[in-house]
Amino acid sequence: MELNQAIKGRRSVRKYLPDPVPDSAVEAIVEAARFAPSWANLQVARFIAVRDPATRKEIQSAVPDKNPAYHALGQAPVILVFAGLRGSAGYYQGVSSNRHGDFAMFDVALAVENALLTAYESGLATCLVGVFDVDRVKEVLKLSPDLDPFVISPLGYPEKKDFRAPPRKEISDLLSWR
Repeated sequence: MELNQAIKGRRSVRKYLPDPVPDSAVEAIVEAARFAPSWANLQVARFIAVRDPATRKEIQSAVPDKNPAYHALGQAPVILVFAGLRGSAGYYQGVSSNRHGDFAMFDVALAVENALLTAYESGLATCLVGVFDVDRVKEVLKLSPDLDPFVISPLGYPEKKDFRAPPRKEISDLLSWR
């Protein structure tokens, strides 16, 4: 699959088949994610693949049930949790290097994009979920205090395969030249 085809074809999927996802597919997704750019190559992104049904249910309960992805988290055989180590990316000798402060979220976002495109290329589907009780997910997964989950995603085979792209803004609405 061409990169542009993956970029333009990937969609947020909210209905999944119960078919198991092989470990090798999850590992290939993390392999791509770990090669994302990161601040000073610190590689602060961390990935947790959750297969255990009880743990998946607990993570699902950390998401508001009105969220369109709520049911997808219950259907998909895997939930991916994308987390980042706080306090190092974006800092030089302990001092923030820019007005944005901690760069962990940026580094994780770059890794997430690699992961989503690789999942799509493999015939798997994802759906980013950013509205959830972070403290609850940290508690369920027993994450260290410096490791924050930034986004979670169901991972599995989509119930259907033909998705239409939602309308996109024109380049002229997004790009300015100076």
